[in-house]
Amino acid sequence: MKVCPIQRFGMPAVMEHYVATGEVLGKGTHLLEGYTFLERGYFGPGELPQFDRQFFEIPMVAMRSGSSSSSKRN
Repeated sequence: MKVCPIQRFGMPAVMEHYVATGEVLGKGTHLLEGYTFLERGYFGPGELPQFDRQFFEIPMVAMRSGSSSSSKRN
């Protein structure tokens, strides 16, 4: 969930909606559950980004170069 419903709509609105419907205000909507993730694009409620092996190899290279520079300081 991107944002807490209470943070987004306020406690009174969330509680009134829950009492009236039995559901959390905004659950399953783009307002609370939609997000843009890195260069992967926009994902709506229930959508998950897909990762391939190449996605994980790039940060590992950066980590290796960062670890060698930190070892030079010691």
